[in-house]
Amino acid sequence: MNGSTHRPGADLLAFPGPEARPPRRLLAEAEPRGRILLYTGVRYERRPDVAEPQRAGDRRRQG
Repeated sequence: MNGSTHRPGADLLAFPGPEARPPRRLLAEAEPRGRILLYTGVRYERRPDVAEPQRAGDRRRQG
């Protein structure tokens, strides 16, 4: 096996170096970038945006 070592009960594979990676595409300045999301197990509910008008069914009685 090329780039690997065999030991009893395990196979060790060599991790490819950076030259094996495809080149990254450069993003334009205005192009959106990815976001890193971390799941913490906490549920967050999305609140309506203040700038958006509320629908009649979404309004709750105050008082």
